[in-house]
Amino acid sequence: MSTLSANAIGVTLAGRRVLEGVDVRVCAGELLGLLGPNGAGKSTLLRVMASVLAPTSGALELDGRPLGAIAPNERARRIAYLPQSAVCHWPMAVEEVVALGRLPHRRAWAPMSRHDRECVARAMRATDVEPFRGRSVGALSAGERARVLLARALAGEPRILLADEPVAGLDPAHQLEVMAMLSRMAARGAAVIVVLHDLTLAARHCSRLTLLRAGRVVASGDADAVLCTEHLRDTFGIRALSGESPEGRYVIPVGRATP
Repeated sequence: MSTLSANAIGVTLAGRRVLEGVDVRVCAGELLGLLGPNGAGKSTLLRVMASVLAPTSGALELDGRPLGAIAPNERARRIAYLPQSAVCHWPMAVEEVVALGRLPHRRAWAPMSRHDRECVARAMRATDVEPFRGRSVGALSAGERARVLLARALAGEPRILLADEPVAGLDPAHQLEVMAMLSRMAARGAAVIVVLHDLTLAARHCSRLTLLRAGRVVASGDADAVLCTEHLRDTFGIRALSGESPEGRYVIPVGRATP
């Protein structure tokens, strides 16, 4: 079981307050959707929770322990972070890139074990990148490359996954597949936070939502509570069509909110 908590997080960057008093908690079995307009602080919060960026104030805890007191190797084994618009700077084969996700579990210079290879193969199948396992990542489209980097994160079998816009740039079919995969991951006991802009995907797949605006939490709870007319108007400045279909809930922006 894993629980990652961000308590009263504040972040100041270049003299500007980006986050103020933010509390977020994700537990094993949850898929938490992080929503908000551009500049709300979503990516900054995820970077803080991944220990990539130190907060100006507040504290982080993993299973009740200060996150900074946990050895980096242990954090890397338990928490995977998929940044927004992640890139790969080397002309490596897809399978080699995905295998990098196993590094926290291996001794220095040790070859991959049978279990390592099974994890890599399983991650490639889950993200539908196995057909081009031998191709260079530089020869892939942006959407294909995004799925490869998601596979790298999954190959490490993290108990906590922090994914910043993992469906951005993907075609609709792969967007649905990635969200279904994250839902299954949570159902198997992982704790997952995903930054999203697609309100329908958030409403349909996330067990809980947190809405940010101007660096503060506006609302947190289920889709009905967070994606209500008032929040959509005041936070996003939109009107939306909401309802239920046989496949699940939908929230479709239809126009700007009137003043």
